[in-house]
Amino acid sequence: MKHHSVERHTHLQLNQVKLMCTKTVLGTKTETEAIECALALVVEEHRGPCRRWLMLFLLTFKGLL
Repeated sequence: MKHHSVERHTHLQLNQVKLMCTKTVLGTKTETEAIECALALVVEEHRGPCRRWLMLFLLTFKGLL
């Protein structure tokens, strides 16, 4: 099944601490980039579990795990 990229403006209530940690771990400049990157990693994890080691490495390297 092919998915198309569609942008949608939404208002979300997010845990600010988790969002800042995500920004730091992923090395993004904006909160939007952090969310997009995190979502992309989740999709990739679903497609191929070999990405799990990368997230564990990043979390460990940044001292968040």
